[in-house]
Amino acid sequence: MEPILVEALATVKALEFAMDMGFRMVVLEGDSIGVVNRFSSSVPDLSIVGVVLAEGKKLIGQFDSCSVMHTLRDGNKAAHALAQLGVG
Repeated sequence: MEPILVEALATVKALEFAMDMGFRMVVLEGDSIGVVNRFSSSVPDLSIVGVVLAEGKKLIGQFDSCSVMHTLRDGNKAAHALAQLGVG
């Protein structure tokens, strides 16, 4: 599986978890600038990643406030390690 797809799937899972926990305001941080930019873009993504992004964008719309921000990998070591496990 491509790393960008794994990162996008992890983001959607985080959104689902936040929704299940009843959170209304969410800040997502990721070290994949590609995923962060794609979640922020209004241009349709016709790749397989785009299907995952569409689901995530639908979830984002259900929160009172939700932002997706880029962080450096050093600030996101746990998420990076989990994503690497998903790739392997």
